[in-house]
Amino acid sequence: MVVAIPQAMYDQGYQCGQMLTVSCQAQGYPCKSSESINVKIVEKCTSSAPNIIALYKDAFAEIADPATTCFGKVNQGQWVASISDDLWKQGKYKCGQSLTISCVGGQYPCKAGSKSITVKIVDHWVAPDVKFIAISKQALSSIADPLAGPIPIQFY
Repeated sequence: MVVAIPQAMYDQGYQCGQMLTVSCQAQGYPCKSSESINVKIVEKCTSSAPNIIALYKDAFAEIADPATTCFGKVNQGQWVASISDDLWKQGKYKCGQSLTISCVGGQYPCKAGSKSITVKIVDHWVAPDVKFIAISKQALSSIADPLAGPIPIQFY
C-alpha cells in the first residue's frame, strides 16, 4: 500500500521509499476502525495542507469506507472533485454540481494551452480554514503538472 505526501513533509525529511504508519482520524464514518496501516511513500501530492497525505485507493479502503458523501459507492467517473467544508458550508456548491476549473497564470505548473475542464462534485471534507478543491488526477493532469504542489485555479 502506498501514499503520496505534500512538499511540507519532504521538507521535514520524509523521502520516497520510506514507510509511514497511518490511521483514519475522523470519529465514526468514514473510518472503519482506529487501527493503523503501514504505507510506503512513492510520490509528492498537490496538497497545500502540510499534514494531509494522499492515500492510494487500496490503502484508503483498508482504513475508511471509500464511499463519497454525495453518491455512496456509485462510481461517478474520473472527472470528479471534492470541496473543502469551508466552500461546502457557503451553500453555493452541491452534490452533483458541475464546476468549471482552469489553471491560472499561463506558466508552470499550468500546461501550455490548457483549456478549462468540467468536474462533478462528489464529496466534501473538513480542512479547517481552508478553501480547497481536490480534483481527480486525470482531470488535474489535463490542465497542470499534478506533482507541482498547489495549483493556482479559477473555478465557477
